[in-house]
Amino acid sequence: MKRESEPRPTRFGAYSIAFFVVLLAMGLAAVATGLARVSSNEGGGSTLVVGGMLLLLVDVVVFVGLASTRVSRVEKKYHRMEAMVGEEGVVKEGIRPYGRGVVLLRHELWSATSEEELAPGTRVRIVKIDGLLLFVEGIK
Repeated sequence: MKRESEPRPTRFGAYSIAFFVVLLAMGLAAVATGLARVSSNEGGGSTLVVGGMLLLLVDVVVFVGLASTRVSRVEKKYHRMEAMVGEEGVVKEGIRPYGRGVVLLRHELWSATSEEELAPGTRVRIVKIDGLLLFVEGIK
C-alpha cells in the first residue's frame, strides 16, 4: 500500500557524482600528461594517452548507462496513468457524491470523483482513471 509520505525517487547521490568527477579528472590528467610527454619525446606518453582515453570512455559509458536505467525506472513507475489504479491518496478538497474534488496522489493534486461523500483528510484508493479524472473510493 502506498502512503502519502512516500519518498520521491532519488537522483544520483553525491558520492556517485563525486566518483564520476574524479574519474573524469583522472582521465583528463592522464591524457594531458601523456600528450605533454609525447610532444617532448619522453617515454610512456602514448600509454598515458591511451589509458586516459580509456578512463574517459569508461566514465561516459557507465554514466550514460546508469542515467538511462534510472530514467526508464522513473518512467515505468511514475509516468503511466494506468499504474495509478489501486494506489492510495488523500482527499484535499471534499468530494460530494458524483461531484468533483481534489486528491493528493504521488505528491500531485488530481481532480477526482466518487460515488460517496468524502471529507478532506479521508484516505482513498484509485479504482479507475478517465483522462485526468480519478475515480476513487474511501478506505475504511
